[in-house]
Amino acid sequence: MHGQQNVKICDVKQARQEYQYKNTKIKLYKSNAAILYTKTCRIKQLIPTYVNISVNGNNPRCQRTKNAQTFCASGWLITEINILKCTVSKT
Repeated sequence: MHGQQNVKICDVKQARQEYQYKNTKIKLYKSNAAILYTKTCRIKQLIPTYVNISVNGNNPRCQRTKNAQTFCASGWLITEINILKCTVSKT
């Protein structure tokens, strides 16, 4: 290794608490970023790539479902925002 490095000496309990804090902080940042992404997709009326609504068949009923995919996707985004808000409030 090049240069000096500061080495922290601490007991196991302190290290565990520190890593637990870091992990909780990272989860919170990821959840907040996901909430912001889904909200902006909903506002701009975009469908994210992870929202996959597959419909098999070519009859008229299936075609109506394919046309209603944007409506289904917006409902999907609303429920995802609510779920993510619950995960943020738990952490």
